Amino acid sequence: MTKSDLIHEISERAHLSRADSQRALEAMLETISDALCDGDKVTLPGFGSIAPVQAAARKGTNPRTGEAWAKPASTTVRFRVSSKLVTRLND
Repeated sequence: MTKSDLIHEISERAHLSRADSQRALEAMLETISDALCDGDKVTLPGFGSIAPVQAAARKGTNPRTGEAWAKPASTTVRFRVSSKLVTRLND
């Protein structure tokens, strides 16, 4: 499903115009992004939770050349699916 498909589904299910659905989706994504950038966890009951996590610095090796390199510490995002969604997927 693409962003355009998602906007179409939102407009159909919520009886909103396509423009209103697009603004709502973009506002939701921006709000979630802002919360994650602030270090907050976002929980959507029945769907899952999204949280920023720290990845430690580590050493790596280029498999092609064998050259060693250092990957710096970084922040990434982890999504954990809710048990309700897992149950629905497996029904």
